[in-house]
Amino acid sequence: MIKGDLVWIPSNSRLIKFGPDRPTPSEWCTVKEPTYGVVLDEYDDVYVDVIYRGEKWTAIKSDLFEGTQGEEVAN
Repeated sequence: MIKGDLVWIPSNSRLIKFGPDRPTPSEWCTVKEPTYGVVLDEYDDVYVDVIYRGEKWTAIKSDLFEGTQGEEVAN
């Protein structure tokens, strides 16, 4: 995945906001309705920063799908 890619975020996906020191989560949410997000960055081939509801959130890459509801991003 590269910056600007469109991703499908299924319902019940967990999103995390990290504090300034990154290892410490400061907030989290569970996506109630499936939606789209835009990739901002990728970390350690595990986490992806996405724009969700106008804010930067971190998701587990394996929870996301490329573009539409089709192909899984990870693995």
